[in-house]
Amino acid sequence: MGFPRRRSQLVETLPHPSVHMIFEGGKSRITGVARAKFTRTLKGKGGVFAAKFRPGGFYPFAGFPVSQLSDTTVPLVNVFGAEGEKLDRAVVAEDSDAGRIALIEALLVAGAARSETPTCSSCRRWYAVARERGILRSRTWSNALE
Repeated sequence: MGFPRRRSQLVETLPHPSVHMIFEGGKSRITGVARAKFTRTLKGKGGVFAAKFRPGGFYPFAGFPVSQLSDTTVPLVNVFGAEGEKLDRAVVAEDSDAGRIALIEALLVAGAARSETPTCSSCRRWYAVARERGILRSRTWSNALE
């Protein structure tokens, strides 16, 4: 989205309480859960691409308590190292959303394979139960988690 060069626009955002992986012209970053709105001035031309993680969904990739990211933004490289730097360049250079998604997924899948934490396994089970519309009783729900 572009804005005329002489005009700028002040934008206020109350973000969804999730961790976000944001790619923006070489300034890629991870933002933790924000507990207040934030303000930013948009001007000129640019673009942003982001991935939002479900609650508890970023921990397997971070390897540290995600609460440390609350109200904080850190460069992508701080969490993913050299792989994060490569991903930053590749996502920003990619022309299609499908291509960007594939690049991000490749990094995350590789990271998940190295980090089989109990949290990661639990998340998969919980989300599998959440997708199952036939679970109407707690006994059925409990059995599905086993």
